[in-house]
Amino acid sequence: MPYFPAEPLKEEEWPYAARLGAAIIQWNATEQDIRQLLFVLAAEIDPKRFNQSWLMIIELGSRQLSQALQVYAEQTLEGEEAKGVEHVATWFDQLGGYRNYYVHGIVRIRPVQPRTGLIESRSAKGKLLQFNDEISIEQLEWFIDQARQLRSYVQDLQLCLIDTRHYPGVAKPLPDRPPLPGTLLKRRASILARATPPQS
Repeated sequence: MPYFPAEPLKEEEWPYAARLGAAIIQWNATEQDIRQLLFVLAAEIDPKRFNQSWLMIIELGSRQLSQALQVYAEQTLEGEEAKGVEHVATWFDQLGGYRNYYVHGIVRIRPVQPRTGLIESRSAKGKLLQFNDEISIEQLEWFIDQARQLRSYVQDLQLCLIDTRHYPGVAKPLPDRPPLPGTLLKRRASILARATPPQS
């Protein structure tokens, strides 16, 4: 992989960098809402000690949060409530793949129009791969909108779950489940040639 000069961003690169930053902020807010939902669900297990559930939830990473929601839904909830929480877990997990690819993969901004984020990375999970990709501002905007939609759904679902249990007279029906974004396809991934050991 080539080296590039460690230089400050040029002014014409700022708009792209700003959208990437907005994507990260929206993801962080989404993760916070997911954590809050899990906290609300954990409070059902032991309402007298609901504050202590933060001790176990606060350090969970994104993958652990989605897995915890999935297991909770399978073991504790039923019907549409279970489907709603499972939907959140799957949606959050799928979006996490995009977040990781963008945040950990983009290493520089294309120096000419159209401005895109250039992904140049390698992976050694199971096999040695190299990823070379370009992420457009439109793809970042799509991700930001997906995270915003997920946050809105999580907040509506959480409010419905609380009202159903504590204020059934005013509880609204569970929100409709939006379509899932689908698993990220990492384009232009090529298997690197296995190094041939030196002959003795």
